[in-house]
Amino acid sequence: MLTSMFLGINRNYSLQMLYDLNCPLSVYETCQTKQLIEKHCAKLYECQSLIDLLDEKFEDLQRKERKEAEEEKVKNGFLEGQFLFKPQYIRTREEEMAGTDGS
Repeated sequence: MLTSMFLGINRNYSLQMLYDLNCPLSVYETCQTKQLIEKHCAKLYECQSLIDLLDEKFEDLQRKERKEAEEEKVKNGFLEGQFLFKPQYIRTREEEMAGTDGS
């Protein structure tokens, strides 16, 4: 479908519609959007500003997905190959340690 959009007369309109889409990066990757833009529009001067905007959008989506993945790792107590202790666990251990000190 994307190929037929780029082969039409109004490539700028197609690029603008892609920019306006609100979907995750995986959708753009599945459709090979970057490759199609490179193949059909990259050499066209009149499309360059929209291509630049799309590149920025893809980078922003990548950053957002990376950040969300990191936040999920931290939330689950795991970060970069190291286990982090959740606050509840730390409180429980502190309470246990405080209880054993007084015995």
